[in-house]
Amino acid sequence: MIDEDKKARLTRILYLLGFLDMFGIGMLLPFLPRMIKLLGFSHFVAGVLGSLYGALQIFSSTLMGKLSDIQGRKGVYVLSCFGPAISYMFIGISSTAICLVAARVIAGLLKHGLSTGKVVLTDITPPEELSKTLGYYQAISNGGFIVGPALGGYLIDWDPSYALAAYACSSMFFLSSILSVTFVPSGKLNKTATNNTDEEQKSYISLIFDSKHFSTHKDLIILRFMLTFAVLMLRSSFSIFITEKFGIDNITLGYIMSFNGIIGTLSSANVGNIASFYTSQITLLKHLLYLLSLSLIFISLSPTITLVIVGLIPLSIATSNLRVCLTNLSLARASSDEKGALIGLSYSVSSLSRMISPTLVGILQEFNVTLPCYVSGLSAITATLMSVLVYPLPDIVKKEQ
Repeated sequence: MIDEDKKARLTRILYLLGFLDMFGIGMLLPFLPRMIKLLGFSHFVAGVLGSLYGALQIFSSTLMGKLSDIQGRKGVYVLSCFGPAISYMFIGISSTAICLVAARVIAGLLKHGLSTGKVVLTDITPPEELSKTLGYYQAISNGGFIVGPALGGYLIDWDPSYALAAYACSSMFFLSSILSVTFVPSGKLNKTATNNTDEEQKSYISLIFDSKHFSTHKDLIILRFMLTFAVLMLRSSFSIFITEKFGIDNITLGYIMSFNGIIGTLSSANVGNIASFYTSQITLLKHLLYLLSLSLIFISLSPTITLVIVGLIPLSIATSNLRVCLTNLSLARASSDEKGALIGLSYSVSSLSRMISPTLVGILQEFNVTLPCYVSGLSAITATLMSVLVYPLPDIVKKEQ
């Protein structure tokens, strides 16, 4: 257990690490689909590379989460920063198909800094302050995505080989590795966490895929999958969608992504304030689902880039608040020594969507660049109807300890 001063310092460090994570990937990932096309590959191949990352994250997210429960947060956090640093350096060394595959494999296995940071925050933050703390964490992390894409657009304009942007991205994760080694404490951070028995530590895999996690959280797991799929269908196709439909360049794309980051940051910073207007998290969840569905439909049908940008505002508000809302609903049912595995499981569910959506986007974009956007809106509507009519979610119930 750490004292209050160390908690405050650690919280600030985690905010900084979250910012560096999003700043780093913001300089490169929004432009990666265009890079793959410049190498002569089709939309489908670009989608398969994206799906490879998601497939690896399905297994590694829950594994890393459970490892952090058993072995402590520090080692997992350091690995989650150092792995992506190597991954994105590969892209800078050589922009070839082999290096791209190697980079996505390493990132898929090891990039879990944001989820691990969230777990550490749940360890050291009182439940009544968790929504606000996670909201600030998400807001500051999104702040990195304000600066990153705008800078990345200029770096790629100066160096069309993408090497400069890749090295800049990699350097942010090397810096995060140093900070996590220096400031993230070893050992248990929550005195209520229980020690794991030798029998529990014998098989990480059996702990990861324990059916009790699914049975306890199946409603939220299904909903998280549907919502993540909806959002990722848009995000996986967004850069190609707006560049091919509206003819914008890398610098303009960077500014649009940065604008999206600004809205996401402001939305995340006010997650606690928005939640305070609701006495029921379920009511908040349903209202956010309505907003998400409407914004995705609006973007899909927008005839101009200006209207697309307008549609990003309610979309960012909905997604920022939904992430925290779903996390709070899940943690309310979990015991203290299950937090890492549970958040890891949530990221694995998201990764399942991340595995499916890029390939599907690639297939659909071979016919029409707008088709993935329509599928995105349809998926959000399906999730909303499921939560309201077909599969009503129960109110938060604290799990018996």
